[in-house]
Amino acid sequence: MGQGNVVTEFTYSNQRITMEGYHAEDKIFAQIVTEQTFYENKLLEKAQSLNLEGVYIDIGANIGNHSIFFNRFCDSTKVYSFEIDETIFALLKKNMEHNCPEHTYHLGEIGILDKKGYVDLSETNHINAGMTKIVNVEGTHREVDSLDNLMRGVENIALIKMDVEGFELEIIQGAQNILETQSPAVFAELATKKEFKLFKNAISKHGYTTDEVNYAATPTYLFLKTPLSVGRKTKLFVKRLARGMKTMVKK
Repeated sequence: MGQGNVVTEFTYSNQRITMEGYHAEDKIFAQIVTEQTFYENKLLEKAQSLNLEGVYIDIGANIGNHSIFFNRFCDSTKVYSFEIDETIFALLKKNMEHNCPEHTYHLGEIGILDKKGYVDLSETNHINAGMTKIVNVEGTHREVDSLDNLMRGVENIALIKMDVEGFELEIIQGAQNILETQSPAVFAELATKKEFKLFKNAISKHGYTTDEVNYAATPTYLFLKTPLSVGRKTKLFVKRLARGMKTMVKK
């Protein structure tokens, strides 16, 4: 089977999932096929356990593994999935169409950095399509923009997952408003101790902390704005209470 022509099916929590991969030997897809479940289950089930209702953002969505889980098995109201590699984006689109109701997600064939511009990418690696990376931040081929720009006007952002091969710091530099005003949980892949330290120092300025538990094969950590997590839950409770009161009034 060639690239873009490998398909697997598995059952998770009594629900059938269909996933198409870039190549049978691709690291992520091969693990899904072998284990017959989602890739990076530890991370996904941790996200699920947070019980966060709202918008979920998947940056570096690859073929849609995390996006599908966020859509089907978390308290997401909508999932925004961003993937800059056009070949992988085509598979992301197919997989979301296969598994998720149309109105519950939004796809962006764009990269997320700290500002609007264009970049160049490395060639897609059929053994590990997730390793496609930006090789020139002043390039001309693929569009990038900041999260604050792209998500302007979107409220109740509950969770952000980012896996962009070393550009996670640039993402939060372009998401200052979201971090400050919406306080989403943040999962960030930080492969080296240096990346972890720089990211931790930067996001801590917005009141975020981490327990430093690794949730994936490549070091990935959860950052939470702890003092405001109670505030978020209170806000959601008030919203639900208001909806309930409106329903009672209508009756």
